[in-house]
Amino acid sequence: MGVFELRPSGAPAARAPEQAVRRALLGEWSYRPPGGEALADVALRVRDFTTELARAAHELPPVPDASVTHWRGNGRHLRLADWGQTAHLTGLSLAEGTS
Repeated sequence: MGVFELRPSGAPAARAPEQAVRRALLGEWSYRPPGGEALADVALRVRDFTTELARAAHELPPVPDASVTHWRGNGRHLRLADWGQTAHLTGLSLAEGTS
């Protein structure tokens, strides 16, 4: 929501009525608030992320239950740092996790 981030839902109409008019004209999908992004922008960003993630994980085995996988990013690309680590589970018994 750009400049309206963390503001009540009525803030754009109260603080910048012209933005409320733009939002009504363009619709939720296309409206891009000042300093923010439209839902379409978010959808494209998420799609790019999932595509890159799928490409990076294509040849990897299934992730073990309760494991930790860590990715590192440089702002543009992800790199797999740790895959399916289970060292934190060492010494735990199944009985400890039940009540």
